[in-house]
Amino acid sequence: MTTERYYNCSRCDKRTRSSELLFNELLGFPTSIPTCQCGESNELLLIPPFAFGAGGKCFKVLDAFHETETWENEGKMVRFYPFLIVLENTDDKSLKVWMPYWHLEESKIKFGERAPWMDSDHFDGLLAKARVKGYFQ
Repeated sequence: MTTERYYNCSRCDKRTRSSELLFNELLGFPTSIPTCQCGESNELLLIPPFAFGAGGKCFKVLDAFHETETWENEGKMVRFYPFLIVLENTDDKSLKVWMPYWHLEESKIKFGERAPWMDSDHFDGLLAKARVKGYFQ
């Protein structure tokens, strides 16, 4: 199952299903998100297929950050794209952090299937614990 994606206009409340690759939308965010027909900027909404009763919730992408690293594997160039995505739960406005990643091997795009997704306070707490021990200063 894949993450459902929609563009949502806050002015006219029109919701349109996205047919673009999520990688491309996040790589160029926010300029990769098309403008609504009314002229207003769209929001990118995600509905991930979570298990264990956590699915069905809608999240607005607030920002997307990425890095890139390249190496050679068996004569082919591989480019690694780790992301940090900041999201807002559209119901309770709580902040979330998602860390998806992709590998590009020439023209093939492979999504990392074990991307962590957590409340921002959990993310902050984990970083704070690591910093107490001298990491990420």
